[in-house]
Amino acid sequence: MSALRIFLLCLILSLTGAASFAEFIDSKAHDIPLLKTLAPALDKHGIDVRGGALSSDAFSGNRPQLAPLDTLPAGDLAIAAAPNRFGQLFEVGVFTDAYLVATRTRKHRKNVSEIEFRRKWEAANKANRVFISFNGSDLGYAEIVRSALEANGYLAFLYKDSASKYPKTNSVQVGKYFKEAGNYFVVDSSNARISLGVITEALALDAMKRGSHATFPFDPAKKSESDQNDNQDREGKPCCELCTYQGSVLLSCRPLGCGSQCYGAH
Repeated sequence: MSALRIFLLCLILSLTGAASFAEFIDSKAHDIPLLKTLAPALDKHGIDVRGGALSSDAFSGNRPQLAPLDTLPAGDLAIAAAPNRFGQLFEVGVFTDAYLVATRTRKHRKNVSEIEFRRKWEAANKANRVFISFNGSDLGYAEIVRSALEANGYLAFLYKDSASKYPKTNSVQVGKYFKEAGNYFVVDSSNARISLGVITEALALDAMKRGSHATFPFDPAKKSESDQNDNQDREGKPCCELCTYQGSVLLSCRPLGCGSQCYGAH
Protein backbone atom coordinates (compact mmCIF):
# COMPACT_ATOMS: atom_id res chain seq x y z
CA MET A 1 0.00 0.00 0.00
CA SER A 2 1.40 3.35 -0.99
CA ALA A 3 2.25 6.00 1.55
CA LEU A 4 -0.50 8.22 0.11
CA ARG A 5 -3.18 5.55 0.51
CA ILE A 6 -2.05 4.85 4.08
CA PHE A 7 -2.23 8.58 4.84
CA LEU A 8 -5.73 8.87 3.36
CA LEU A 9 -6.95 5.81 5.28
CA CYS A 10 -5.60 7.17 8.55
CA LEU A 11 -7.20 10.53 7.82
CA ILE A 12 -10.61 8.92 7.19
CA LEU A 13 -10.40 6.86 10.38
CA SER A 14 -9.35 9.90 12.32
CA LEU A 15 -12.23 11.99 11.05
CA THR A 16 -14.74 9.19 11.61
CA GLY A 17 -13.53 8.66 15.14
CA ALA A 18 -13.74 12.37 15.91
CA ALA A 19 -17.26 12.55 14.57
CA SER A 20 -18.44 9.65 16.71
CA PHE A 21 -17.49 11.57 19.85
CA ALA A 22 -18.59 15.03 18.68
CA GLU A 23 -21.71 14.85 20.87
CA PHE A 24 -19.68 14.79 24.14
CA ILE A 25 -18.95 18.29 25.43
CA ASP A 26 -16.57 17.13 28.15
CA SER A 27 -14.89 13.98 29.44
CA LYS A 28 -17.16 13.87 32.50
CA ALA A 29 -20.10 12.92 30.28
CA HIS A 30 -18.36 9.59 29.66
CA ASP A 31 -18.43 8.92 33.42
CA ILE A 32 -22.24 9.13 33.60
CA PRO A 33 -23.63 5.84 32.21
CA LEU A 34 -27.02 7.25 31.30
CA LEU A 35 -25.56 10.15 29.33
CA LYS A 36 -23.18 7.79 27.58
CA THR A 37 -26.12 5.57 26.61
CA LEU A 38 -28.27 8.42 25.33
CA ALA A 39 -25.55 10.37 23.50
CA PRO A 40 -25.70 8.67 20.06
CA ALA A 41 -29.50 9.00 19.78
CA LEU A 42 -29.50 12.61 21.01
CA ASP A 43 -26.69 13.62 18.69
CA LYS A 44 -28.84 12.65 15.70
CA HIS A 45 -31.34 15.28 16.83
CA GLY A 46 -28.85 18.04 17.48
CA ILE A 47 -28.44 17.58 21.25
CA ASP A 48 -25.03 17.29 22.93
CA VAL A 49 -24.33 15.77 26.35
CA ARG A 50 -22.29 17.27 29.17
CA GLY A 51 -21.24 15.88 32.53
CA GLY A 52 -19.65 18.87 34.22
CA ALA A 53 -20.42 22.47 35.02
CA LEU A 54 -20.32 25.22 32.44
CA SER A 55 -20.66 28.87 33.38
CA SER A 56 -23.26 31.03 31.72
CA ASP A 57 -20.50 33.19 30.27
CA ALA A 58 -18.90 30.19 28.58
CA PHE A 59 -22.14 28.68 27.31
CA SER A 60 -22.11 28.91 23.53
CA GLY A 61 -25.77 28.03 23.03
CA ASN A 62 -25.12 26.63 19.56
CA ARG A 63 -26.73 23.29 20.40
CA PRO A 64 -28.71 22.38 23.51
CA GLN A 65 -26.95 20.13 25.97
CA LEU A 66 -28.39 17.44 28.21
CA ALA A 67 -26.59 17.68 31.52
CA PRO A 68 -27.15 16.86 35.19
CA LEU A 69 -29.25 19.63 36.71
CA ASP A 70 -26.73 20.13 39.50
CA THR A 71 -24.11 21.23 36.98
CA LEU A 72 -25.88 24.55 36.54
CA PRO A 73 -24.11 27.25 38.57
CA ALA A 74 -26.96 27.55 41.07
CA GLY A 75 -25.10 30.08 43.18
CA ASP A 76 -24.61 32.41 40.22
CA LEU A 77 -28.11 31.82 38.92
CA ALA A 78 -29.59 32.72 42.31
CA ILE A 79 -28.56 36.30 41.66
CA ALA A 80 -30.86 36.38 38.64
CA ALA A 81 -33.71 34.57 40.40
CA ALA A 82 -36.51 36.63 41.89
CA PRO A 83 -39.41 35.46 44.06
CA ASN A 84 -42.06 34.17 41.68
CA ARG A 85 -45.38 32.36 41.92
CA PHE A 86 -44.14 29.19 40.27
CA GLY A 87 -41.13 29.04 42.58
CA GLN A 88 -43.23 29.48 45.69
CA LEU A 89 -45.81 26.82 44.81
CA PHE A 90 -43.19 24.46 43.33
CA GLU A 91 -41.19 24.56 46.55
CA VAL A 92 -44.34 23.94 48.58
CA GLY A 93 -44.48 20.63 46.73
CA VAL A 94 -40.78 19.90 47.22
CA PHE A 95 -40.32 20.90 50.85
CA THR A 96 -43.72 20.52 52.55
CA ASP A 97 -46.56 18.07 52.95
CA ALA A 98 -49.15 20.23 51.18
CA TYR A 99 -51.47 19.60 48.25
CA LEU A 100 -53.87 21.46 46.01
CA VAL A 101 -57.47 20.48 46.64
CA ALA A 102 -60.09 21.23 43.98
CA THR A 103 -63.05 23.29 45.10
CA ARG A 104 -65.28 24.10 42.12
CA THR A 105 -64.38 22.19 38.95
CA ARG A 106 -67.78 22.17 37.28
CA LYS A 107 -66.46 22.68 33.76
CA HIS A 108 -62.95 21.35 34.15
CA ARG A 109 -62.23 17.83 32.94
CA LYS A 110 -59.65 15.64 34.60
CA ASN A 111 -56.43 15.13 32.68
CA VAL A 112 -56.66 11.41 31.97
CA SER A 113 -53.13 11.19 30.54
CA GLU A 114 -51.69 12.79 33.69
CA ILE A 115 -53.59 10.36 35.90
CA GLU A 116 -52.21 7.43 33.89
CA PHE A 117 -48.70 8.87 34.01
CA ARG A 118 -49.00 9.30 37.77
CA ARG A 119 -49.93 5.64 38.12
CA LYS A 120 -46.86 4.59 36.11
CA TRP A 121 -44.64 7.01 38.06
CA GLU A 122 -45.68 5.58 41.42
CA ALA A 123 -45.14 2.03 40.16
CA ALA A 124 -41.67 2.78 38.77
CA ASN A 125 -38.48 2.22 40.73
CA LYS A 126 -37.12 5.57 41.93
CA ALA A 127 -33.84 4.89 40.12
CA ASN A 128 -35.79 4.86 36.84
CA ARG A 129 -37.65 8.15 37.45
CA VAL A 130 -36.16 11.16 35.64
CA PHE A 131 -37.14 14.80 36.11
CA ILE A 132 -36.25 16.88 33.05
CA SER A 133 -35.86 20.61 33.61
CA PHE A 134 -36.25 22.80 30.52
CA ASN A 135 -37.48 26.11 29.21
CA GLY A 136 -40.77 25.99 27.28
CA SER A 137 -38.98 27.18 24.15
CA ASP A 138 -36.98 23.93 24.23
CA LEU A 139 -40.01 21.65 24.56
CA GLY A 140 -39.23 19.84 21.30
CA TYR A 141 -35.75 18.93 22.55
CA ALA A 142 -37.15 17.84 25.93
CA GLU A 143 -39.58 15.49 24.20
CA ILE A 144 -36.70 13.98 22.21
CA VAL A 145 -34.84 13.36 25.48
CA ARG A 146 -37.96 11.79 26.98
CA SER A 147 -38.31 9.42 24.02
CA ALA A 148 -34.66 8.39 24.29
CA LEU A 149 -35.07 7.73 28.02
CA GLU A 150 -38.24 5.69 27.51
CA ALA A 151 -36.48 3.60 24.87
CA ASN A 152 -33.98 2.67 27.60
CA GLY A 153 -36.52 1.76 30.27
CA TYR A 154 -36.78 5.08 32.12
CA LEU A 155 -39.83 7.19 32.93
CA ALA A 156 -39.35 10.93 32.37
CA PHE A 157 -41.47 13.77 33.74
CA LEU A 158 -42.04 16.90 31.64
CA TYR A 159 -44.22 19.64 33.09
CA LYS A 160 -45.90 20.00 29.70
CA ASP A 161 -45.91 18.44 26.24
CA SER A 162 -46.82 19.48 22.73
CA ALA A 163 -50.21 17.77 22.93
CA SER A 164 -51.56 20.67 25.00
CA LYS A 165 -50.77 24.35 25.43
CA TYR A 166 -51.38 23.99 29.16
CA PRO A 167 -49.09 22.43 31.79
CA LYS A 168 -49.89 18.82 32.66
CA THR A 169 -50.48 19.70 36.26
CA ASN A 170 -50.06 22.45 38.83
CA SER A 171 -46.83 23.83 40.27
CA VAL A 172 -47.28 22.10 43.65
CA GLN A 173 -47.62 18.73 41.94
CA VAL A 174 -44.58 19.47 39.77
CA GLY A 175 -42.71 19.92 43.04
CA LYS A 176 -43.97 16.52 44.22
CA TYR A 177 -42.66 14.88 41.05
CA PHE A 178 -39.36 16.67 41.59
CA LYS A 179 -39.06 15.36 45.15
CA GLU A 180 -39.88 11.81 44.08
CA ALA A 181 -37.47 11.62 41.11
CA GLY A 182 -34.25 9.64 41.22
CA ASN A 183 -32.43 11.49 38.43
CA TYR A 184 -32.33 15.18 37.50
CA PHE A 185 -31.30 16.49 34.09
CA VAL A 186 -31.61 19.80 32.31
CA VAL A 187 -31.93 20.62 28.63
CA ASP A 188 -29.32 23.34 28.96
CA SER A 189 -29.46 26.18 26.47
CA SER A 190 -29.35 29.94 26.27
CA ASN A 191 -33.11 29.79 26.93
CA ALA A 192 -32.64 27.67 30.04
CA ARG A 193 -30.05 30.04 31.50
CA ILE A 194 -32.62 32.85 31.67
CA SER A 195 -35.60 30.71 32.69
CA LEU A 196 -36.98 31.36 36.18
CA GLY A 197 -38.43 27.86 36.19
CA VAL A 198 -35.12 26.16 35.40
CA ILE A 199 -33.26 28.37 37.86
CA THR A 200 -35.82 27.61 40.58
CA GLU A 201 -35.46 23.87 40.00
CA ALA A 202 -31.65 24.06 40.08
CA LEU A 203 -31.78 25.97 43.35
CA ALA A 204 -34.27 23.49 44.82
CA LEU A 205 -32.00 20.55 43.97
CA ASP A 206 -29.06 22.33 45.55
CA ALA A 207 -31.12 22.98 48.69
CA MET A 208 -32.29 19.35 48.84
CA LYS A 209 -28.71 18.10 48.68
CA ARG A 210 -27.65 20.47 51.44
CA GLY A 211 -30.67 19.65 53.58
CA SER A 212 -31.63 23.29 53.41
CA HIS A 213 -34.96 25.04 53.07
CA ALA A 214 -36.90 26.66 50.26
CA THR A 215 -35.43 29.62 48.40
CA PHE A 216 -38.82 31.25 47.89
CA PRO A 217 -40.77 30.67 51.13
CA PHE A 218 -44.52 30.65 50.65
CA ASP A 219 -46.42 33.07 52.85
CA PRO A 220 -49.96 31.69 53.35
CA ALA A 221 -51.14 35.05 54.67
CA LYS A 222 -50.13 36.94 51.52
CA LYS A 223 -52.45 36.87 48.52
CA SER A 224 -51.19 36.96 44.97
CA GLU A 225 -52.90 38.51 41.96
CA SER A 226 -54.34 35.10 41.06
CA ASP A 227 -56.07 34.99 44.45
CA GLN A 228 -57.88 38.26 43.90
CA ASN A 229 -60.68 36.78 41.80
CA ASP A 230 -62.59 35.76 44.97
CA ASN A 231 -62.62 32.14 43.85
CA GLN A 232 -64.88 32.85 40.88
CA ASP A 233 -65.01 30.10 38.26
CA ARG A 234 -64.15 32.18 35.20
CA GLU A 235 -64.24 30.66 31.73
CA GLY A 236 -64.51 27.18 33.20
CA LYS A 237 -61.06 27.33 34.83
CA PRO A 238 -60.65 25.16 37.93
CA CYS A 239 -60.57 26.59 41.43
CA CYS A 240 -58.56 25.21 44.34
CA GLU A 241 -57.23 25.54 47.85
CA LEU A 242 -53.76 24.86 49.17
CA CYS A 243 -54.13 22.45 52.08
CA THR A 244 -51.34 21.54 54.49
CA TYR A 245 -51.22 18.22 56.29
CA GLN A 246 -49.22 16.64 59.07
CA GLY A 247 -49.27 12.98 58.19
CA SER A 248 -52.93 12.37 57.42
CA VAL A 249 -54.17 15.22 59.62
CA LEU A 250 -55.41 18.36 57.86
CA LEU A 251 -53.89 21.47 59.42
CA SER A 252 -55.19 24.31 57.26
CA CYS A 253 -56.42 25.38 53.83
CA ARG A 254 -56.34 28.67 51.98
CA PRO A 255 -57.97 29.63 48.68
CA LEU A 256 -55.74 30.04 45.62
CA GLY A 257 -58.46 31.32 43.34
CA CYS A 258 -59.19 29.95 39.88
CA GLY A 259 -56.91 29.50 36.89
CA SER A 260 -53.94 27.56 35.56
CA GLN A 261 -52.42 27.33 39.05
CA CYS A 262 -55.21 24.84 39.88
CA TYR A 263 -54.87 22.43 36.95
CA GLY A 264 -54.56 18.91 38.27
CA ALA A 265 -55.88 19.73 41.75
CA HIS A 266 -57.63 16.74 43.32
